[in-house]
Amino acid sequence: MSQVNVVIRRNLLLSRLLTRSGDQAWDFALPLAFIIVFPQNIALGIGLYFLYKLLYSLIAPVIGERIDEWSAKKILRQGIGLQTIAVLVGGALIWWLYTQSQNGLVQATSSSGLFMLWFLAMTVTMVVGSLGAMIMDIFITQVLVPVLFKEDLTKVNATIRQIDLGTEVGAPVLTGVIIAASAAFHPLAGFTVIALWNVLSFFPEYLLVRSSRQNVNLEVKALPVPVSMLRKYRAGFRAFFTHRLNIPILAYSMLWFSALSPHGVLLTTFLKGGWQIPEQDIGLFRGLGAVFGVSSTFFFPLLVRRLNLLGASASMICLQAFCVIAAVSAFVFCANHWLFFVAVLVSRIGLYGFMQGETQLRQIWCAPGEKGQINGFASAINNSATLLLLLAGTFFTNPDDFVILVIGSAFFVCLGAIMFMTWAWKNRHERLSLS
Repeated sequence: MSQVNVVIRRNLLLSRLLTRSGDQAWDFALPLAFIIVFPQNIALGIGLYFLYKLLYSLIAPVIGERIDEWSAKKILRQGIGLQTIAVLVGGALIWWLYTQSQNGLVQATSSSGLFMLWFLAMTVTMVVGSLGAMIMDIFITQVLVPVLFKEDLTKVNATIRQIDLGTEVGAPVLTGVIIAASAAFHPLAGFTVIALWNVLSFFPEYLLVRSSRQNVNLEVKALPVPVSMLRKYRAGFRAFFTHRLNIPILAYSMLWFSALSPHGVLLTTFLKGGWQIPEQDIGLFRGLGAVFGVSSTFFFPLLVRRLNLLGASASMICLQAFCVIAAVSAFVFCANHWLFFVAVLVSRIGLYGFMQGETQLRQIWCAPGEKGQINGFASAINNSATLLLLLAGTFFTNPDDFVILVIGSAFFVCLGAIMFMTWAWKNRHERLSLS
């Protein structure tokens, strides 16, 4: 790798670290801020996240399509700008609500018009921030990386995944320490520090990515004739469901409809309320889930070299399906907690390994003029699966009903594995860039 590429790679990875650490810290701090403002109203955070996921799933395909029409400079400005606005406005809304609630001027009830206005504004702010993050993720992983590191794609993808998983563990821990340590000064002091952390990180992130994108010439679509939003959706769905990667993307979305995630809210709630697992053990379980996920980033490049990209991806999703079946068996037939935990943890290797393979397939088989559109729909579909899972969780709230979610999770994971295996077999003779 040339010295120029080494510098570009370092800049992109550093920008990824800044982006993901800030995103994870902000996502962890927001629910805590809601609890600080209204400690007796946990439904506030649940309602916010449900509406936010719904709106994001509806808007993401439209924004994804627009990415293909923007220059690299505009993509960068839009992505960073939307995230900056979201943090600044979101922070201000939290502070305003806290001040008003302390003075008794706002109550967290649907009958309060002022609160409902805040609720909608906060939801829109969260959607704006996530759209900015999506723009940057597509731009870096699907536009810049495949062009700049075509000969070293698998290795760079693995490093990016290591950063993502590392920040998934480290950022919330650091956020918790900051919030706890600053609580004596003011209940929202830690939240303010996290907001400033995000805002201040956006400027170096912008400079790092800008220095890398100068080496890339994007193929930009001509500006389309203005059409209605409904026609845009219809055209986008038609393009997605006729694309050669529609089955791998749909198979991957099936994996999101699973309650068997160590850091998922449904499994965490069950372990505490159903099995009465101590908090420290749940925390260890969550941490080990990330460790097992990181391990896949070392295994997957080796599998690609031995089995090629399709074979490695197929082996990973089959591993996850096998482990999920083992977890269901331990849960339903023998109620063995330890076997269940081990099966769920090992399944993370398969999940994150397949995630790397599916990402690389999109990098290779999405043409430059369709990357935003296809990846925007992929993001929306994954969020829709998460939304449906949360909705299912609201119907099966009793710990005794969790078995239904466990069996349903196994069904969708196995369905995803069957879909991808069938598709991979039909495309087994395709020649791919397997660096």
